[in-house]
Amino acid sequence: GQHMELDVERLGPIAAVAVLDGVGAGFDHRHGDPCAGVVVELHALAHRVGQTKQVFAYRLICRNTVEEKIAELQKIAYIIARVECLQGMAECALRNNYVRPEIKENNSIIIKDGRHPLIEKILPPGKYIPNDAYFDDEKQELILLTGPNMSGKSSYIRQIALIVLLAQTGNFVPAKKAEIGLADRIFTRVGASDNIASGESTFLVEMHEAANIVNSATQQSLILLDE
Repeated sequence: GQHMELDVERLGPIAAVAVLDGVGAGFDHRHGDPCAGVVVELHALAHRVGQTKQVFAYRLICRNTVEEKIAELQKIAYIIARVECLQGMAECALRNNYVRPEIKENNSIIIKDGRHPLIEKILPPGKYIPNDAYFDDEKQELILLTGPNMSGKSSYIRQIALIVLLAQTGNFVPAKKAEIGLADRIFTRVGASDNIASGESTFLVEMHEAANIVNSATQQSLILLDE
């Protein structure tokens, strides 16, 4: 701090910021720090700088440590993610009464009492009506499904796609029994909108999508067209 000797009669507002130390003849001996605000700010800044240095050092140490162990950490993360995924699949199958599908090395799809995994959760218990599906290379390669609006046609074909997809990924499926052949791809053409900016009508967009399916599908592909 600084020590100042000031004339009492001329102190004026200075007395408000000075700290009384002693009194002399006609003078007040007061000590104060006119740079107190600056000092406080400097102390706060030094504190922040110290914290920043600690944080920087911590981050540097962590980064170096992580870089040294990156391969091990990635392996651990992969194992944890895989276990968590399998645990979630198992819990979902147990809670929703799914069954293990039989994977066949052919193009057959045989589903007994299949259910749409999402719609059955929306409806009240017991309200969803299970249904079957059958495809093979000899008797039935195509199903042409017709019916009135809101009769469940779209839900039915989506259900087949979801069951096949779940089976391909190693999941249990929402059905009483399921035999699913290996599928290399699942193609869908569900709904369409125009692309006027490119000069394409809704019909033309649909034709482009259908052409892509025809040109890309194989004997092992599942194709679903919802018109």
